[in-house]
Amino acid sequence: MTLLRSHSLFGSFVALTLCGAVGGGCLKGGTDGDGATPANGDGGIPSTGSYTPPEATDDTGTDSTGGDDDESGICGSAYADCDGKSANGCESEIRSDPKNCGSCGNGCGKDEVCSGGLCGGACEKGLNNCFRACVDLATSKSNCGSCGNECAVGETCTFGKCAGCNATETELTRSPLYMEIVADASGSMTGDKWAAQSAALIQVISEFAAEADTKLGVGLVVFGDAGVTYPRKGKDVSINFVDAVQKTALTALVTASGPTGSTPTKEALTGAYSYLKTFSPVSPLSTGGQKLVLLLSDGAPNDDTGIETMVTDAAALASPEGPIRTSSIGVDLYSSSEVSFMSMVATRGGTAPSGCLPMSDDPKTACFFPVGVTATGLKDTFVATIHRARHNVACEYALAGTSIASDPTHATVRIVDGAATTSVAVDPVDGWSLDDAVAPKKIILRGAACKTALHAKVNVSLACK
Repeated sequence: MTLLRSHSLFGSFVALTLCGAVGGGCLKGGTDGDGATPANGDGGIPSTGSYTPPEATDDTGTDSTGGDDDESGICGSAYADCDGKSANGCESEIRSDPKNCGSCGNGCGKDEVCSGGLCGGACEKGLNNCFRACVDLATSKSNCGSCGNECAVGETCTFGKCAGCNATETELTRSPLYMEIVADASGSMTGDKWAAQSAALIQVISEFAAEADTKLGVGLVVFGDAGVTYPRKGKDVSINFVDAVQKTALTALVTASGPTGSTPTKEALTGAYSYLKTFSPVSPLSTGGQKLVLLLSDGAPNDDTGIETMVTDAAALASPEGPIRTSSIGVDLYSSSEVSFMSMVATRGGTAPSGCLPMSDDPKTACFFPVGVTATGLKDTFVATIHRARHNVACEYALAGTSIASDPTHATVRIVDGAATTSVAVDPVDGWSLDDAVAPKKIILRGAACKTALHAKVNVSLACK
């Protein structure tokens, strides 16, 4: 595998290399490519940099489908050189080949098909039966677009078309983030809740200013007054690059605010979405960014009629108005209705983690980010939670311009911070993932991976299929 070139833009680096080996290219996960297995520190980024499909290798050294590992590392987990001929490379698709199902020489019975590396009676949903092989016509090199249409040696099948895989260079950069913080200052946010939230906001604002990240814009709406239009002119702060002037404006708004009135969450969100639809960044804030509303609240609003539809519609907006995603931090929630509301906001807003539990307020399983006032070091917990919300959305890298023959599902992602190199695992919470498994347009880093990548270099290598 050859690294073609490196580029450094705005402090964030991503180099993309397409591997040109016949039938595959990049090594399987579990090593850094030089034979060394990366460590997985406590609470850090999970190791193992390669995206492994469902038939990933387990810790016994064999594929979970039952086949032997490809010792050369060339074929990857979905193909194998079963005829021993170098001329045709990794010719057998062992996930679907009825003569080599799961591993070379493992033949299925005459009435069986090979699906996912296992012999059985029928193909899985979404796969086609081509000569007793269960294949995806969009990606199968032996049945590309239709049964029996085999791609030539060196070609790959992408979206049902055969194409050659040539080493191609594509520059990737981190997308900017425009974050509108919508903070609850209703009458119920008294005592420890407001003290912790206000202190956390002031600290986070200071930390944002110290970062001087031209790919981060922050604005603030503080709500509690009913019957007003948000953002309030002359009071709430518009999104801007967080320099000394923006830091002063944001801090002054927090300091001047306090718990009062009711909970007009609907009005505040309505105003935030309306503002972000037409938002245009001012230099030095980078253009072409993603939009996020971060809601901080301790409960259900005065009137929740239409909020679910509004949040859903904002997330579905087309560019340039959207999409506008919404994340939520629940402050000391007491009732199930409050938990349900904050979960709905994150879920409909497109920021809830996969598999989260809508009625949970446990940080490990909740759909939103919960903060409890009884927690030790409440302000620090609140600060960390705001950063977690940012790290959940802030590290997206577009794959625009990538060759049709490249395979993002076999990418290797590494973060380079000085002399330290960390392989990043496929993990939708603290590692990397794709925005769409079928037709990916972005590589996304979240959680611990994003936290590290914001101020380090990120190397991404893509292989041929």
